Amino acid sequence: MNPLVDIDWRGLWTERDSKRKAPDDADYWDLRAQEFGAYQEGDNASGYSDSFIEFLELLPGETVLDMGCGNGGLAIPLAKAGHPVMAADFSPKMLEMLTQHCKDAGVQGIDVRQFSWTDNWEDSGIASKSVDVAVASRSIMVRDLWDAFERLGRVARRKAAATLATDFGPRSSHVIGEEKDGMPFLPDYIYGLNILFKMGYHPELRYISSLKREASGAFRSIKWAFISWEV
Repeated sequence: MNPLVDIDWRGLWTERDSKRKAPDDADYWDLRAQEFGAYQEGDNASGYSDSFIEFLELLPGETVLDMGCGNGGLAIPLAKAGHPVMAADFSPKMLEMLTQHCKDAGVQGIDVRQFSWTDNWEDSGIASKSVDVAVASRSIMVRDLWDAFERLGRVARRKAAATLATDFGPRSSHVIGEEKDGMPFLPDYIYGLNILFKMGYHPELRYISSLKREASGAFRSIKWAFISWEV
């Protein structure tokens, strides 16, 4: 075995992910929808959405799929910048809040769709090469990361992008290399970069500073890995 090329990063992700907390379902996010606005306020204060859109380097008028859009923290500023957006999420309450936020802000140009990572996307109206750019902002909490990347690349005509955890994760927080469930801990973005290389892409990596809300209500500074790749 050549460790530089033969590591099964897809299998390693699936193995590790199967040992940690299961991804939260739509019912969970329906319950969180009302309070999620507070997190968005923190993100806006730290410039997360602005940095994400800057790093996308969109061309004028390009169409965007925002997969796992939540209540519109990214979709709304994208629409304000003149980009037609398909905003998708599996939580109907999140989509209700997004729709209300659009009305409150007088924002148009967002096509709201309800579907998940594992649904048949074509049945949900998102066909192959139907948008210019497909993104997932902190929304890839899936058992099969390869499949998620494949789906984004399949629907995009030019580029795909995602943000993944660096030194922490939505379902885990450990020291790099620390033994966890019989495996050394690596942050999500390390798996993501290597999976994309194995898929034949040449991903670009940047970092976005953001704020994470603690149980106390205070915010602390964290970093997300912004990964983009041409399709």
